[in-house]
Amino acid sequence: MRLLPLLGTALLALTPGCRLQDARPPVYAAWEEGLTLGFEAPDLPGSQREASRFQKQVTRTVIDGDTRKVDLAYTTLQGRLVLQQVLRKGGVFFLDGQGKAQLLLPEGFPDDSSYWETPTHRFTLLGRARWEHDAPSFPETQTRQGVWVEAMPLKPNGARIRAFYLPGIGEAESREWRDGKWVTTNLLVSRGFSEVPRLRETN
Repeated sequence: MRLLPLLGTALLALTPGCRLQDARPPVYAAWEEGLTLGFEAPDLPGSQREASRFQKQVTRTVIDGDTRKVDLAYTTLQGRLVLQQVLRKGGVFFLDGQGKAQLLLPEGFPDDSSYWETPTHRFTLLGRARWEHDAPSFPETQTRQGVWVEAMPLKPNGARIRAFYLPGIGEAESREWRDGKWVTTNLLVSRGFSEVPRLRETN
């Protein structure tokens, strides 16, 4: 399964409509239940590009103090993968197979952190920018202002990666440095809401 590159490195709010939402800093990750984002790999040709498409859906959001616990379902033609992330004070963490939080974006992001490291990459905040792609269409409540982050591998032969993050969405575009130029390897192409399946209660 080909997931967003920076999400891969991390692995090796309140509920919608709540009046206190503005009291929390913006979170550069998807967290609204039912939010469904579609991605594809524009660097691939024809049928390979279609086969690369996947969806990311927020299936559950739970508030625990100053923390959001979010379940994400990634669906491709090959199958489905469910991951958990923790959102706290602007930071984004993914839970690994042992339930340990793995850093993706640090607390205070993006205002309080310009550099950070994980066991595999050194991250640098490059700066703010605007989402300029025509698709997908965004509602008025969704800002187009985001930030670029670059990840440099700490080990030889690792990929140099850049990712563009949007509040409430997370990684919307990712690029890889290849043969002296940046190549877009994953791109957000759709945004909407889908009903999240629920287990029926039995008497």
